[in-house]
Amino acid sequence: MEVIVRFRHEGEEGAVYLHELEDDIRTGRIPPTAELQYPPWTGDRFLPMGSIESLSEVFDAPGARFALHLRMGPWPWLSTLVTLVVLASGVLQLAVVVLGGRMGDWGRALSEWFASSVTGFDPLVLDAMWLSPWTSQLVHGGPGHLFPNLAVLGYAGFRVERAIGTGGYAVIAAASVLSGSLAVALLEPLPVMGSSLLGYGLFGALLAIGFRFGDSIPEHYRRFYGYGNLTLFAFLFISGLGLENASHTGHAGALVAGFLCGMVLSTETMAAKADARSARRRNLGVAALICVLPVSFAPLARHNPSLVFRDVERVEVTQAGVSLVLPKRLLSNEGRLRGLAAWSTSVVSREAVFCGLERVVPGDVPEDERFLANWSVKGLGPGFPIDAVEPLGPGWVARSARLPAPRGGKPVQVVEQQFLRGEWVLRLGYLVEEQPDGSLGGRAGMFDEVIRTVEVSEPPKLVEARTEWKQAPDAVLKGVAYARQLGRMG
Repeated sequence: MEVIVRFRHEGEEGAVYLHELEDDIRTGRIPPTAELQYPPWTGDRFLPMGSIESLSEVFDAPGARFALHLRMGPWPWLSTLVTLVVLASGVLQLAVVVLGGRMGDWGRALSEWFASSVTGFDPLVLDAMWLSPWTSQLVHGGPGHLFPNLAVLGYAGFRVERAIGTGGYAVIAAASVLSGSLAVALLEPLPVMGSSLLGYGLFGALLAIGFRFGDSIPEHYRRFYGYGNLTLFAFLFISGLGLENASHTGHAGALVAGFLCGMVLSTETMAAKADARSARRRNLGVAALICVLPVSFAPLARHNPSLVFRDVERVEVTQAGVSLVLPKRLLSNEGRLRGLAAWSTSVVSREAVFCGLERVVPGDVPEDERFLANWSVKGLGPGFPIDAVEPLGPGWVARSARLPAPRGGKPVQVVEQQFLRGEWVLRLGYLVEEQPDGSLGGRAGMFDEVIRTVEVSEPPKLVEARTEWKQAPDAVLKGVAYARQLGRMG
């Protein structure tokens, strides 16, 4: 025989089968504040369901706990704090831009910090800046970049933490930022900054929460989750399109991470009341672990370039008559440096590996003087020589120098290997920023591996002269031109 109970909820009074009432409680559709009248439990009175001991196990079901937290949970303090920190950092950055030199040394130090607080391949992998995924969320390209991101952080962060608690919010925030940063590092040529990675991750979690909990979400709150956020997504996506250097790859990585975490994460808002604190502590520990993951990977990759530069290609540097094995990431950033062919990990990097030929008259200028003159800094003069690295092999001469740093810039060291053949000097080496302890930067190991792959052939002008002479061996002028090139080779 079915058991019928009477209840009051939201101004309505009715009767329902006991097992149906329990199903509604378990899925979160009935809150503990609803009143129940069932003689074995309440006698003739209507009592709040949450005070009835026989229903305590039912109210500890995941759906009921989740819905109760949405209705009556504490203020989402962590997401509020994160939003305020981003706002404060953004206001400080704007103040530095507006006030400029009037802030003195503090202003210069802050300006340098903001300029270096980006994330991507160079800072995260080569420079071992393992904090860069997190510091990059505090820096923006101006008010038009800052305030749209703040709107998303404030709204989405509040709703996510309200639904899955402080620990769940921390895991989603950490996973989204790290996943977005790794996507940028592996797939984008430029570093990025701004809290949009965090914003996209939180938005992905909003979608996942709506799909995952469905009817367990109280009706009043359903518009804030799942499809109810399509307008927010349109705003977020369109604002991203308006930014010239927006990283859609990073946004996608953060969005996917936030969505997956929202779908599978076990949080305190679903745990039984007795287990809620341990669930929160567990998730906060997971978030902390995610935050420190780069601290082990970044130095490892910096000192073992082959771990991250497996995609390589041997390239003919025809103007120098040599070939080198270059990572494809370098090939995508080819340019010129002091008249020589050069390759860098990023178009904004000062550091590069270079290669080229220089024609000299033997004995005209001492080789050490010529080397320093080639790398003199305009307005600051030449650098000074430092201990050179080992030569590449027989016939090679290694030279190194520390170049003077412009005001506010980092000192730079140049390492150059030279191979003299007659009137031609093959110049091969790299330029890297100096670290505070005087050591070379993180790119030095990778660049050194590159130059040690060199294979020397004949200069292109000699090859061209020989080819033309072979095509017309009776042509006197072509024979003379070939002989001249042989003479220049010594």
